[in-house]
Order: sequence, then structure tokens, then C-alpha cells
Amino acid sequence: MIHLLASTLIAAASPQRVLVYSFSVGINNRSVDSAMGEQSNVQNNEVSDTGTITVSALGLEADGGLVVNVAEQARTNRTSAPATCVIYSNTNVVCGASVMTPEETSVLRSLNPKFLDPTALDAKGHWHIAPGPGVSIDFTASKAGDGLSISGTMDEDSSQGTVHSEMTYSYDPASAVTTKVHEYQTIRQTSGTSNAVTTVEVDANLTSDSMASKS
Repeated sequence: MIHLLASTLIAAASPQRVLVYSFSVGINNRSVDSAMGEQSNVQNNEVSDTGTITVSALGLEADGGLVVNVAEQARTNRTSAPATCVIYSNTNVVCGASVMTPEETSVLRSLNPKFLDPTALDAKGHWHIAPGPGVSIDFTASKAGDGLSISGTMDEDSSQGTVHSEMTYSYDPASAVTTKVHEYQTIRQTSGTSNAVTTVEVDANLTSDSMASKS
């Protein structure tokens, strides 16, 4: 209750920073039924889209979670209602009852200001995160111009199937913000004789930062 109350009070405040990302997302669904010997591989254009995602940072909770309002405006059919979320340094994104799109989650997961903790890196710029049961994430940061290139893999196992994600970020350590996101996710689900594979590819670029305009 205290956690929810703190989030509500922060959410009522004025944004401390507003980030706008342009994005594209493409989703491919492939299903196989081994019992029938039938399979389909169909590109569903209805779940491919472009648009913008606006993230308004409202403040930090006592546990370090960053409270944000997020709103997606899509060109075609993926516009979603604004939601309040808490982003943690271990990449967990908690949005209460709100249902987030894959592209929103891809953009949000690296936005906590403690996402990149220099003290957690080994000599090769690598760090490991286990943010939940069955979830394992490995990141590696390397110098790229004035910023950093961060590559990562995430694997999640559950009774419903597996999720494998490959992520690449362009990161500005001076501003503590991700400026470019690429994520390719493969979701495998099994139910009886049916196997479904869904791939989600997200690209996002920071196009506006209210903090940069003030500097």
C-alpha cells in the first residue's frame, strides 16, 4: 500500500524530464501442429507499426524505482492508453494493471538512472542480472564515440515456454539515457501438439529530450 501510494503521489507531480522516441515494430507469428502435419508462416501486417513513445519521468521512489508516465502514439493500430509505470535498475518494468506493448517495454527497461552501474562491471565491461525467477540477463558495455554501446541477451524459462531477447543500446552516460534501442525477441510456446513461435523486432531512436533543451 505504501509503495502504491508513493507512486500515486509522484505521478501527480510535474514531469522532471520528458523523452520522446520514434519507433518501428514488426511481429511475425508462426505456428506448427505436429499432430496434423500442418504449419503456417504468416507476416501479420496488422501488428507492424511505427509511431512515437513519450516517457515523462516523475521521480524516484525510496527503493530506487523510477516512476514514469508512458504514452504510445502509433500510425496505424497500436496506440495505447497512457500508463504509469515503475522502472527498476534490474530492467523490471511494473505497470500495475496496464498492458504494455513490446515496443514500450523495450524502450522503458533501460531508463532507470542506475541501469548502468560502473561498480557492477567486470574488467571486460560485463554485468549479469537475474531480475526474477527463471530470468537471466547479461550485458556488455563498450566505448563507442562519446558514448557507449551496450549489447545484451535475456533468457526466460517458464512452464508455458521460453523467451530469448537480443538487445543493443546506444547509451549516453553523461545524460544517463538510452538514445537508440534495437531488440529482437523470440517467444516459443507449447500447448499439447501445437507449437507457436512469435518474433518481435523493435527499433527506437530518441528524438527529443527536455533536459537537453535546458542545457
